[in-house]
Amino acid sequence: MGFLKKMWETQKQTIKEEAKKVEFEYIGGHPKFDRKRIKIRKGSEDGQIILDDILNEVEANLVEYQWGEQSKRSVGKAATGAIIGGVLTGGVGAIAGGAIGAKKKDDSVLRLGIEEHGRTYEVLLRADQTKYNEFTKKVL
Repeated sequence: MGFLKKMWETQKQTIKEEAKKVEFEYIGGHPKFDRKRIKIRKGSEDGQIILDDILNEVEANLVEYQWGEQSKRSVGKAATGAIIGGVLTGGVGAIAGGAIGAKKKDDSVLRLGIEEHGRTYEVLLRADQTKYNEFTKKVL
């Protein structure tokens, strides 16, 4: 019974640690990372963060951060939706088809200015409003 209890305690600790991390789509900016996903958590000292992509872990000072909300609509998809909607149901269908085809794609970016071993890097991460809020709550 002791072995299973030890395994359970280890698993609970792992779950707690994972809950402290925020996962992002990694765009670029640091030479050690080349994977598409990256996790960030608060470091042990004030102003410190830890970036982790499974293969590499970087402990750095967070110098600055900035979130920029951006989105775009696909004009081609809107036109296609309007044509199909118009053919199938007439004028009202063209309007509805255009609206449905033109869904917004969120291209918002979180920029992190970090300092590691005397060098500064600008790390770019894909982050919608929800991810940004999660970042400010868990990491800052």
